[in-house]
Amino acid sequence: MAKNIIFLGASASVSEGAPSQSNLFRDYFNELINTPNEKKDNHIYRYFSDFWGINIQKGKIDGIVFPTFEEALGMLELAKNRRECFQGLSYDSIDHIIEDLIFLIADILKRKLVASNFHYTNLIHKLIDNHKIKDTVFISLNYDILIDNAITGLHEYIDLDYCIDFMNYQFEDNWKPPNINNCTKLFKIHGSLNWLYCPVCKQIKLTSKMKGFTQLIKKMETSRYALYAKEDSFLF
Repeated sequence: MAKNIIFLGASASVSEGAPSQSNLFRDYFNELINTPNEKKDNHIYRYFSDFWGINIQKGKIDGIVFPTFEEALGMLELAKNRRECFQGLSYDSIDHIIEDLIFLIADILKRKLVASNFHYTNLIHKLIDNHKIKDTVFISLNYDILIDNAITGLHEYIDLDYCIDFMNYQFEDNWKPPNINNCTKLFKIHGSLNWLYCPVCKQIKLTSKMKGFTQLIKKMETSRYALYAKEDSFLF
């Protein structure tokens, strides 16, 4: 039984440079507006305009009060689960916007956290040095993989156990199950940017040290909405 439980909320990742919930959309759209030749997603623009009264295309968005990511996604997920739709927004369009919002958070975290991980790595080092790492369980409410990479970066000392039976474990020369006698557990309540879910076999693929969803998106050269024709989709 674990002697220590560490909860990781948004503030833990903010310390490494991730945007807070209240600034996530503002940071993303500011980067999008100020990046030359960056693709502008009119689908997302229409969603924020029609549902939240926010005209992103006008620019100068620093004074705008955006919804949190959970608010923007939650109303769509609720409608999807109930198989409902909104006026002017079909059921299929709801799926598209959900995918867009998930891509958005993956993209902004990738941009913001490209060279960050000092605090997490320092924490894992201290737990190892004090022989407390195996007695510690992490519960993360974040989608980023900062704590994941901090632990796997020290794999010579400790294994990372997500407490999930990933499909990779079936393949030779791929990811192997953690050593149950030398591991620390990490529960990611909201999902993770390095997990891919196969709707066909109902299994999860681990893409450690890379944000699986953004890597999958890069392969879709013609349309992001081709995601539903792919075998893998983001687990969220």
